[in-house]
Amino acid sequence: MSTYITIEEADVYFNTRLWSDAWLNASLSDKIKALTMATQIINNLKFQGMKVSPNQDLEFPRDIHTQIPDNVKYACAEIAYTLLQGVDIEKEIAKLRVVADRLPSVSVTYDTTIIPENLLAGIPSYRAWVLLKPYLVDMAEIEVSRV
Repeated sequence: MSTYITIEEADVYFNTRLWSDAWLNASLSDKIKALTMATQIINNLKFQGMKVSPNQDLEFPRDIHTQIPDNVKYACAEIAYTLLQGVDIEKEIAKLRVVADRLPSVSVTYDTTIIPENLLAGIPSYRAWVLLKPYLVDMAEIEVSRV
């Protein structure tokens, strides 16, 4: 499987971004793994339009986007970066379920009724979510077709 962004493109992206140490200090092997996992995460989303070819591995290009949009590439890089930092989507969601946590001088309570939409969609990076969201199918819309 290919990835939405190459190592070289991601290196250029992170060289222009503040707080990029997790990417810049990662081994080549870990960068490849992170981009591969990020691509798999993105491929789980439902995008507008149709794949150009039903046999293509990636969700892009699509009939309405003949190239991989830069924002999709950057989202892949951001998810890879988040993964390299050790963020795990399942652990993030589990943290939201904490109702109360008390230490001798500190008390924390979480509102478990509000789960950020990026986590619900399986995207561990809010920055990546903002980049991807314009390309997604609006789940509030219902598509009806006659057969």
